[in-house]
Amino acid sequence: MGAAGTSQIAWEGHPVAEDRARQKAWPAGVLAVVNDPCRTLGAHPWFTECPNDLELFVLAPASAEEWQRVLTAFAQIEGAKRVELHPGDRVRRVGYGMDIDEDMRAAAVFSLGSQPVLDEWFSRLDDGKFGVHHYDAPPKAQPPTLALYVGHELLGLESLRLPPDWEVRPGFRVLPEGEEAVRTPEERAILDYIEARETGRGLAAAE
Repeated sequence: MGAAGTSQIAWEGHPVAEDRARQKAWPAGVLAVVNDPCRTLGAHPWFTECPNDLELFVLAPASAEEWQRVLTAFAQIEGAKRVELHPGDRVRRVGYGMDIDEDMRAAAVFSLGSQPVLDEWFSRLDDGKFGVHHYDAPPKAQPPTLALYVGHELLGLESLRLPPDWEVRPGFRVLPEGEEAVRTPEERAILDYIEARETGRGLAAAE
């Protein structure tokens, strides 16, 4: 039977080394987010036999200026970027059961995968077989992703402007078309924001 856990890989006040960025083949600009002064901890969730390439970094800005600094650094990362909008007023948990202290008032989680880790994992598969799954090629690493908790006092959908080339999606499961789900007001607001952004209405589309 498999085992799972979450290991801490970064600590508040201690920068992540450039060697790690090179080893993981992170895009240029990632370290500016990972090593922002408001980054508290870093986490590596893992499950036995899985590729386990994802790494997560908790962000707890204490002011609007700090939050703007994070967004500016995120915008300068090379290549594709993703934003996930989550309900809730703070980050409560990352990975497999790593609870985040309420006093931290963390507003966001920055995460990304590593293509070299996925490539190495794929190279060890027997003819691409992994359990009931089959891979013809290595999975693609998750792009740099910023998970925002829109109920946080420093965030708010009414003023959130994101560039049109960023992928933006809900941080919760959306049922296939034709299936209905009971949504909280915050979830409905997130879905409305994304729809408005995609159609160019309101504040959702950046100028």
